[in-house]
Amino acid sequence: MGTWYRNLVGGRTDASPEIKQKVAALTAGSLTPLGKMNRPRPVLQHDIRYVAIELGIGGWQPHSAPDVFTHITATARTKAR
Repeated sequence: MGTWYRNLVGGRTDASPEIKQKVAALTAGSLTPLGKMNRPRPVLQHDIRYVAIELGIGGWQPHSAPDVFTHITATARTKAR
């Protein structure tokens, strides 16, 4: 079961260059590991809304990190208008 799930999720948790850039901007100026962990938290808690529709494979396979990030940045641009 573990091998099946690892193959199903494989690559979906990899950060895109855009995600890495955003995290670097959020953690800039943090000197401690704890500070670096805490800086992105408010953005993640406020901006990401993940709704699971658990039909078929969708109940097991998460959306890829770049897809989620693209969606939240598009939503943020829409809110800013």
